[in-house]
Amino acid sequence: MDSGPEFKADLDIEALEFFFNSVDEHFAILNADGSVRRANGAFRRFVAPAAGADNVLLTAYLAEECREKFNAQLANLKPMETVKELRLTMRIGWDVRLVQASISKSSSNLIYFSAVDITHEVRLEQRRKETDSALEQLELLVGIGRWTISKTKPTFWSPGMFRMLGMDENSKPLSYSEYAEMVSKEDLAKLSEAFVGSQVNASSQTVTCTINCPDGQARVLELAGSPNYADDGSVDGVSGVALNKTNNINALKSAMRTDTSAQTLLELAPMGIAIVDLAGKISLVNPALAKQLGKSETYVLGSKIAQLWDQTPERLHESVSSALSGQLIELKRVQLVNEGQVHWVDWTCAPWKTLEGEICGAICIIKDVTKEVERVRRTEASHKRMEYGLSLSSMMVWEIDLVNKTLEIEGDWKPFFKTKPNLSELSNSLFKSAHEDDKTRVSKLWKQHLCTGSPIQMSYRKDNAVGREIWVSVASRQELNDSGRAIRMIGSMRDITVSQKADFLSAQVEEKIQMKHGAKAALVRKVGVGVIKQAESMMELSTMLQRTGVNEEQASMLRLLKTSASAVAEAMQGVERFAALHAFPFKAETSEFIPNKLVAACVEKAKESAELKGVALESVNLSGMEDTYKGIPAAISETLDLILHEIIKSAPSQTRVIVEADIDNSGEGLCIFSLGVKIDGSEKLVSMDDLVELTNDHYENLMLATINDYVEKLKGDVFLQVDGENTLQILTEIPITQEFERTSSISKNTRVNNQKGLSVLVAEDNPLNRRVLELLAIQLELDVSFVENGEEALEAIKAKAFDAIIMDTQMPIMSGIAAIRAIRNWENSNSLEHVPIIAAIPHMSFAKVREAMTAGADDCIAKPISQEDLLSHLSDLTGKGWELPASKLVANG
Repeated sequence: MDSGPEFKADLDIEALEFFFNSVDEHFAILNADGSVRRANGAFRRFVAPAAGADNVLLTAYLAEECREKFNAQLANLKPMETVKELRLTMRIGWDVRLVQASISKSSSNLIYFSAVDITHEVRLEQRRKETDSALEQLELLVGIGRWTISKTKPTFWSPGMFRMLGMDENSKPLSYSEYAEMVSKEDLAKLSEAFVGSQVNASSQTVTCTINCPDGQARVLELAGSPNYADDGSVDGVSGVALNKTNNINALKSAMRTDTSAQTLLELAPMGIAIVDLAGKISLVNPALAKQLGKSETYVLGSKIAQLWDQTPERLHESVSSALSGQLIELKRVQLVNEGQVHWVDWTCAPWKTLEGEICGAICIIKDVTKEVERVRRTEASHKRMEYGLSLSSMMVWEIDLVNKTLEIEGDWKPFFKTKPNLSELSNSLFKSAHEDDKTRVSKLWKQHLCTGSPIQMSYRKDNAVGREIWVSVASRQELNDSGRAIRMIGSMRDITVSQKADFLSAQVEEKIQMKHGAKAALVRKVGVGVIKQAESMMELSTMLQRTGVNEEQASMLRLLKTSASAVAEAMQGVERFAALHAFPFKAETSEFIPNKLVAACVEKAKESAELKGVALESVNLSGMEDTYKGIPAAISETLDLILHEIIKSAPSQTRVIVEADIDNSGEGLCIFSLGVKIDGSEKLVSMDDLVELTNDHYENLMLATINDYVEKLKGDVFLQVDGENTLQILTEIPITQEFERTSSISKNTRVNNQKGLSVLVAEDNPLNRRVLELLAIQLELDVSFVENGEEALEAIKAKAFDAIIMDTQMPIMSGIAAIRAIRNWENSNSLEHVPIIAAIPHMSFAKVREAMTAGADDCIAKPISQEDLLSHLSDLTGKGWELPASKLVANG
């Protein structure tokens, strides 16, 4: 059994041996003469390869200058005495090592030697002192200062830092509050941001700021710092250096002031300019660049080009390095990102040289071309949308330069031609591709267009690329120079086969329906005429029987019979009128008439029935309508007769029925003839604003239905006021025309040119219509901006002043009508002068015109827009005094 005192002693010896050889300290037991009696493993490794020799004097490993001192220490050492912190220099082979040693003497005169290798620490300390000394000399030589801001230790400033700020070197570093009073709020925020960024992101930061130093001078300092770390690896603060750049910047500014041209360039140049020193840091910026960046000049100073924007391409960095080496670098359309916004710039970087020709920096010229790039992109996108729209609508557009004999084609030509058409095929020989039955007509129209220069629009048949017959619509116009010679031709060709077939089928169906309705209406009319004749016969019979000898009861029955027959006759007359209106085609042939005479004749004709009812009938406000107009007077008279009959029937006895008429001539040839009939003196009579439009809800009254159908065929509207079964007021608005002439001071063939530069905003969602207007604008030298909906139009008018607006009334997102109202509200709320607005209305009707004018439009123009209409409307609204081609505009009904 392993036990007992001997076993325990053995264990103690083993444990002591293990501890002796496991420690890192160099430990040895020396004899009284200083020879090594025993050493641990660390000592043997330290002095290897001679470590294996016992009885070697320890002084054999010591440098000569240490041996005598060590031997004296051993000789004077008393038993149980210890000498600590004995620094010795040991030579192990060719290597010199420094150790921190201690020696002790036992009662048995054995000497215990222990040592720690401090060579690395000593050398580091020596290098630190050398570095500190070198940095102090560098601070004096270059003018820099060192600083450290720590979370756990006091703030450190080197002597150079104190000197830089004009302070005593024995002063304390400034506190945050003291420092904050010496810089601007902007610079303080910049410093705080860099300090936090350095610690949070563990990255180096560089900041340039202006400091109002305690000695009364303002100095420009460049501060560069990086994080320092605590023993646990966490960021403890920031350390760095400061560089006084005041003299350099002042010298550069002084040189700029000396060079008047350079100073003027910096101060007045519209583009951004930055001057970079040899270290690649910005020394000067002009006001334009500071404004472009949205930062102050001081904020930018000391930064590198890469720090001006959030994202900077590598080629900009390379351009600065190339310029510092003497090269000129030019970059176009460089994309930069600043605060989430994308900017595009043209970049030029060139070397900056002294009078002696030496490169002292680089000059960077930054021109912001964001708006130009966005405009080009919008144009390209619009062009692509237009191309797509042209392809969807089977349409091609061409432009011929008649001077240079060049042709440009947009859209898809393949549906119309086997091969891409040349200039001749789209100019002189266009009619040759027409169908044989259409060729004579097309040839005549096309040659007339080429000779006179007047715009043309025609439809005809032709063979497509695969030989199938199609219908096409061709439109063309020419642009003339000052001498009246054609210099440009713009045309379009569109496949209208589907619409032509649809129109043809629709016309056939409409004709069949009309014939069917006409036959029914004729039958109803025939029956009505028969019933009327029977009723009239009954009335005559009743009258004759009353003249014979009948008693009172029989006379009462005859009167009742006569009254019933009269009511039936009157009702059937209404049926006969309604049926006659639909039994025969409506003749829309226009003729001249005088409105006041027409109204007077109708009133005179209705007076007999009014007197029988005990109603006074009179007309008022007929003056001013003595001119001659064009319309359909027979249908207008019939309509007024029906209205008078309806109102007289509803009017109580002993009342007055008033007929009013008015003509609105503001449409330049297109007029509105208003006819109103009302019962005067009715307690329930309301204002004209309370009238409602005649709708299907009122068709239970056959007379009102007939009136409505008449007015519809006249392209007008009907409004009325009813009380139960009685009609109190009826108002009709019927379009008529009058000859209108617009005069001019120049001949027809003289090209208009004094509207050049007129700023026009066009709101149009259709890419084809935008392209047409764009070509018109080029011809007329207008400055046109395009938007695609009412919302964009409202934003555009808020951002820029325009001379006029052309507003399509039918657009997505916000309609043109809503946009007109919004623009007028915005102008009124800001007390701004109204911009002339022309409402562009497809399928123009008086209801649509009224809606646009009520919303705030100044004028209306029909789509598609022609050059003549555009010129005349813009001239009227803008008051530019344009010299328009003499033209006589006659509106036909």
